[in-house]
Amino acid sequence: MLIHHGINNLFLVLLSVIYMLILLSIYSFLRPKSGGYFVGIQEVCENIHSTKFALNSCGFDDVTSMAIVGHFDKEHAYDYIIQIPKWLNSYLNLKKYYTFYKTIFYLHKFLYEKEYFIFFWNRTFLTSNLDLILLKMLKKKVVLFHCGDDVRYRPIHNKLMEIQGVKYSFPDQKEAFSNLIFIQKLFYQKFPNYLNIPIYTLMDIETFLDRGAYHFRVCQKDFLEPDNKKNNDIPVIAHAPSHREIKGTQVVLDAIEILRDQKINFNFLLLENKPNNEVIEILKKVDIVIDQPGLWPGRLAMEAMAHSCIVFGGVAPSYENCNWNIPMLPFIKNASQLAEELKKILLSTNQQKYKSKSFEAYKSYYSSKEFVIQLNSVLSGNAPKELFPHPNHKEKLLDAAENSFQRFMIRVFVK
Repeated sequence: MLIHHGINNLFLVLLSVIYMLILLSIYSFLRPKSGGYFVGIQEVCENIHSTKFALNSCGFDDVTSMAIVGHFDKEHAYDYIIQIPKWLNSYLNLKKYYTFYKTIFYLHKFLYEKEYFIFFWNRTFLTSNLDLILLKMLKKKVVLFHCGDDVRYRPIHNKLMEIQGVKYSFPDQKEAFSNLIFIQKLFYQKFPNYLNIPIYTLMDIETFLDRGAYHFRVCQKDFLEPDNKKNNDIPVIAHAPSHREIKGTQVVLDAIEILRDQKINFNFLLLENKPNNEVIEILKKVDIVIDQPGLWPGRLAMEAMAHSCIVFGGVAPSYENCNWNIPMLPFIKNASQLAEELKKILLSTNQQKYKSKSFEAYKSYYSSKEFVIQLNSVLSGNAPKELFPHPNHKEKLLDAAENSFQRFMIRVFVK
């Protein structure tokens, strides 16, 4: 199985190289248009959709979006949409060919039409991101947004967080061929670095970070100011898990039961398997949102702040090396402690102050204006780096490695 997988990858790499050489020979003699943005290709938490919205709302009209979408993104409009049939999930090699075929022939079109390329996740047009070489050779401006497990190697990352004193770990995925997964994550982190392509990321994402990057940020397009939000006579708490284990849903449900046993007055909404537009409409009427445990706000937390909600979630600015003023209350993975913190807010007379702070954080970090200003500064090469690895990061990686092969790769490829 592993050999078959490797042969398929090599064949797709060969096709990518041939196609790239053809395009390079053509575009060496053409003068492509200047300006224009491409945003794609793997949709994650509506990042592609909201990025195009932000650029358009700030006066940039020449923006094209292309997205491989899942269940929660079908209601969004994209210029080019790719839906992968569910049955292909059982045939991973066939799925790779299908996705390759669906994306590869768009590359020549955008090479001519666009100057700026914004990619989310680790997916570009060609296998193994080989088109990044072509984009750089043709002097395109490129930026990547790493979003999570595209570059996070969980077995090592959990140990790194433990070394840093972080009381959180990602669930074990129990991957077969762990060294192969390790190589993939290392490659997708290092390859754009070698090409000097700027990266948006977080410390809890970037296992192998060894140079400066930019703090991950996205645009939240919908918002509701606290003065325009209707106050509920009975406070409403909401939790919207996309993955119950990762989002700490059982802890939330247990905490809610503790509060009910204590006769605390509130209403609770479990927003599960709902499209994003429905969740947004509900957030307009919610007082408190419980996002997820972890180290930094997830998409739901950003949406909640934009809609003037009090937010419980993961936030660890010292670990993330970030000085943003995020007014989130900690989501503690202990039902009794979480219930106690929720109780304090439910009985507080200062709820409006918390809601106002949430909205101010949205305006500062997740509004269209601030997002686009910073994005264009990065694309133009004028933005100073914001995120740097922890001290002695390479030594910590070596300590956290699972075997001698991984230690060898870290010694060779990590600064």
